[in-house]
Amino acid sequence: MTQLDIQEDSINHKFIPGFWLPTNVLPQELYLPLYRTDFIEELPPYLMVSGMSTIPYRIIDSTHTAMALPVVRDQAPPYLLEEGSLMIGPYRYLHSTAIPPLANEELLETDSENLSLWRRVTEHGALACTIPQGGRIVVLSPDFTTLVDTLYTPRQQLEIEVYGSYIAFIGIEGTRFEPTFRRFE
Repeated sequence: MTQLDIQEDSINHKFIPGFWLPTNVLPQELYLPLYRTDFIEELPPYLMVSGMSTIPYRIIDSTHTAMALPVVRDQAPPYLLEEGSLMIGPYRYLHSTAIPPLANEELLETDSENLSLWRRVTEHGALACTIPQGGRIVVLSPDFTTLVDTLYTPRQQLEIEVYGSYIAFIGIEGTRFEPTFRRFE
């Protein structure tokens, strides 16, 4: 057991609760690391980060945290970048509310900063996309469970019914995706 320090003064910070989606995952990585952040009302200066497990981090200023448990020795506690991205280890994350909607026939091309391009679909319809050489598509349900991951179900063409989904188009720099979306009436 470890007692967490309780601080009476609330720290003014920019951390927000919710799901975070990685923007720099490579197409061959076996695990898609998703995280959820939250707070405990009784311990306001702590950010709870949940992935494979839930770990509390002490918020030390507006954008930085520090390790709170002696048994968890992370090399890099989570912190926020200036534009609002969250860094957890080597991964940069975008909050799920900042994911832009998928535009029909939108050309998506990965670059050195964004190897994982995320889009959301709020209408009921069918998503279709040819998967480029070395590319990968991951479709998450509204509750962030994996519906399809083309790394594990290899195919050249993805066609799936979606609604409220989050879609990751993952590839090395310069990979181009041309998804189409047909809305159901």
